[in-house]
Amino acid sequence: MKSKRLFGGIKGLFLAAVVLAAACTPTQVAINARFPANYPAAAELRRIAVAKFEGRGGRSFSGAMRAELAGATFDGQRHFTLIDGLESPTAQAARRLNVQGVLSGTSSIDSRQQGFREGRRECAARNRDNECVNWREYEVSCTSLTLSVAVNPSLLAASNSSIVYSTQKSASRTSRWCSDRPRNTTDDAMIAEMFNAIAADIRRDIAPYNSVLNATIKESNDGLSRELAAQFDQAVEAATASNVSGACDLWRAVDAAQPDHVWTVYNLGICAEATGDYPGALARYQRARELGGATDRAVSASVARVNRLMGAEQQLVAEEQTRREAAEAEARRAAEAAEAEARRAAEAAEAEARRAAEAARVTETARNARRSELTARYGATIANAIVAGQVIQGMTAQQVIEARGQPARREEITPTDQIWHYGAERVMFSNGRVTFVRR
Repeated sequence: MKSKRLFGGIKGLFLAAVVLAAACTPTQVAINARFPANYPAAAELRRIAVAKFEGRGGRSFSGAMRAELAGATFDGQRHFTLIDGLESPTAQAARRLNVQGVLSGTSSIDSRQQGFREGRRECAARNRDNECVNWREYEVSCTSLTLSVAVNPSLLAASNSSIVYSTQKSASRTSRWCSDRPRNTTDDAMIAEMFNAIAADIRRDIAPYNSVLNATIKESNDGLSRELAAQFDQAVEAATASNVSGACDLWRAVDAAQPDHVWTVYNLGICAEATGDYPGALARYQRARELGGATDRAVSASVARVNRLMGAEQQLVAEEQTRREAAEAEARRAAEAAEAEARRAAEAAEAEARRAAEAARVTETARNARRSELTARYGATIANAIVAGQVIQGMTAQQVIEARGQPARREEITPTDQIWHYGAERVMFSNGRVTFVRR
């Protein structure tokens, strides 16, 4: 049966797979895969700032890196929040902006150009039938330009000033052109292509990502009865028509009627893998190996692929569990800290209340003692006025001083009359005793 490569989304049960078609290639199913970041600690820094990369091309690469991280999604959700306005690539500056991670580094661009010559052949003369009867061979001058870029990124965790990611990336591209064939690119385009590729590679290092892996369907019906072979072929045709769900139903029917046909078992492994049933897919692939597919490249590739997917899924689950436990632990710590702070505040309030009560008691005791002493000396009326800080008629100068202290100014009216000034209050004396108080 003629192989085709299919394009189109698998619907319903097979939302995880897309079938791709192209003439003269094996039928393939594209598996939507999920992978953790190559550096899990870096992926935990979600609020991130991209500082200017130093060196030749640094500004261009910083822009490419920002664009890559701004568009970074995982399972349809944006992974990073990019923060602008960072003053310097330091932890202190990052913390001021509530930035969790700072990506910075260096970049460089090198070039190597050399000339060479290429041979050409053209017709110099033709006969009446337009057939070439004389060929002319000649050479033209050509140029080869190789551009190489290198980037050394590092990711700083602002919380503890540690480097959670550091690596080296490089790429090169070569452009060739001749005097009779113009160059089809520019230096800037080549550099931009390399910077974008490196930025995409860094994005996979520091954030989880979705990808597409191709699984090759086997189309051989050898070993099946004529009726089941026709049904097997119908399954392949159904897949070719983008009906992968229907194809898998047909393969399951073939497997039920004639178990352990190697390529039916193998294709059912792809069906399981497409729905995310990686253990089921691995069991099918391993069974296909036992049934005669041990040396087949597609079988070996499928075993390796599904093992990789299982490992990735396990790591993602473990990271999510770790993240959940860390969040719960942080919530507990925050609750315990809030509770401890509330206890400290309550204890401090109680202690302050006790101090205030004791101070009030001491003050009252002292006030009462003074009142008793003054009462014994001056009588209850004068004593109460002195304790209250008031001046009343009949007080002596000494009693006024005990009640209000020394006056701001003393004004002598006559040898026996005075006025004492206490701010806006005036106390008039005659013959040594208060006769009038004006407030």
